[in-house]
Amino acid sequence: MTYSKIIAIDGPVASGKTSVGKLVADSLGFKFFDTGLLYRATTWGYLQSKIKPEEHILISELVEKISVSFVSPLEEAQIFFENIQVNSFLKIPEIDKQVSYIASIPELRGKLLELQRTIAKHGEVVMVGRDIGTVILPAADLKIFLMASVKERARRRYEEFNSSGISLNLDEVENMIQKRDQTDSERKHAPLRKDSSAHLLETDNLSLEYISEKIINLFYGLG
Repeated sequence: MTYSKIIAIDGPVASGKTSVGKLVADSLGFKFFDTGLLYRATTWGYLQSKIKPEEHILISELVEKISVSFVSPLEEAQIFFENIQVNSFLKIPEIDKQVSYIASIPELRGKLLELQRTIAKHGEVVMVGRDIGTVILPAADLKIFLMASVKERARRRYEEFNSSGISLNLDEVENMIQKRDQTDSERKHAPLRKDSSAHLLETDNLSLEYISEKIINLFYGLG
């Protein structure tokens, strides 16, 4: 399958994918989609249910209750679970603690693969996640892998929690980040890794604007 004008941005949690991806998409007039929201929406549905952790088939079937809507290219995609708009529920610590496990379920990833490709099929999209360049959109025009130190990523997520009124100390957040990294990189199905053709960008001490400009230059062949 051939994709037109696709930018795939991968990287670990809090590496800057969402913030940078939105800036790049806005600059290019592309749609932006954070695939992590699909896994978070599934996790939200799982937490509302009485499904047991080992019931992988039932968990993967929750995907059928998820739908995605784009109001306009410059607005965030709206995620619905059984017709409930759930975007505002998806960044709570309870989901942060569970989403890596949910995302490691092969049956679930298989169901979400086609949904993610459907979102990208018309092109002109910046898609971010952990396996976009390696699995979801291996023929993307440009592949980026963002990285930052654990301490920097913990600081970012800590500030994000604080701004949402969620009280966690920095050590707790750093521990969550480390556990998430381990789970994401060691899972058997579509582990987090840099594609051989992806450009590695370290984001410590760099502004979002600088990183997004670098990606845009790479897209146009100027990098």
